Amino acid sequence: MKKFIALALVLSMCFSLAACSRQENQTPETPSSTSTADNSTTEDKAVISTPYGDLPADGPEINLVLANDAVETSIHNQAMLYMADLVKEATDGLITFTIYPNAQLGSDTEILNSTIAGDIDMDLMSGALAQTIIPESCMFNIPFLNSGHDIQAISDTMVDSEFRQDFNQYYEAAGLKLMILSLGQSFQVNTKVPVTTLDDIKGKKIRTVPAESYMAIYQAWGASPTPLAYSELYSALQQGLVDGHDQMLSNILAVKFYEQANYVLMTNHNYGSFTVVMNQDKFNSLPAEYQTFLENVCDYMSDYLTWAFQNGSTSDREALEELGVQFYDLEEAELEAWKEAGSDGIAAVEAMVNNDDLIALYKTCLEAKEK
Repeated sequence: MKKFIALALVLSMCFSLAACSRQENQTPETPSSTSTADNSTTEDKAVISTPYGDLPADGPEINLVLANDAVETSIHNQAMLYMADLVKEATDGLITFTIYPNAQLGSDTEILNSTIAGDIDMDLMSGALAQTIIPESCMFNIPFLNSGHDIQAISDTMVDSEFRQDFNQYYEAAGLKLMILSLGQSFQVNTKVPVTTLDDIKGKKIRTVPAESYMAIYQAWGASPTPLAYSELYSALQQGLVDGHDQMLSNILAVKFYEQANYVLMTNHNYGSFTVVMNQDKFNSLPAEYQTFLENVCDYMSDYLTWAFQNGSTSDREALEELGVQFYDLEEAELEAWKEAGSDGIAAVEAMVNNDDLIALYKTCLEAKEK
């Protein structure tokens, strides 16, 4: 398996994320070519050589449909467009993607079900969305699981470790091939009125991803978690159906949620995960060289997407502050109080994962990567 090194990450997207220091910017090392052909070049077209593995130049042309419910300008959708361009160029058009954002092919849950059924090839989603069929998928929603840990070590653990090998099996059992596993941008509490204390959040209707692992921490804090489809959230805020939501800064900016909810409490309680899954039968139907190529590309994109999220945090906050959004940063003692108040939520999500050995393996692998 490949190892990752620090390089400059350049995102040629709607979000221009400036290259900076190692702590703020990373991109994974591209994998070495696995070609064994003698003297084969792109000129003689025996193979198409790429940094992600060689492909037969006379191989079948395939187009993969990848759907998600995110807006086009979101970091994760833009990353998929970047991947599509990368793959098309690297393969001379042999492999292409058609990306459908904005819930064009259904809600997040509908897209997942369609991918399992084989009606859609690939799904980009919040990882825990699959928890009803893959309980282990919600482990990254254990509140404060990754708080304070080195981001590169987290990414390496998610991509290249004994933990990842074990984690893949749970998706395969559900008929899915886990292609990308990345760390999301940390979730914060975005509300219509200021929330700075535990008393402030009690009774507040807070929209969460429609998954119990997102709801648990808010239940522990005394709020009223309200699961809604992402496409319904803006209007729910506008109509006062919810008082706020659990959200990444990038989405607050991209979808203009700040127009309806102008206050952000910085809890950093849940980085969560983002995944790209493929229908397992679809993946198995591809030629072996295509499978290797796509696995290598998606490993690269896992680390790329992790850093795209992290790098956006500072610039997203600056942009939101310029738009008048008011932030409240918890002091260390305050944060500890929120963690303590959320202890039942932490235990609840661990129980949802229902796999103490997997959680322990993740922590062990992460500790080893941080050394």
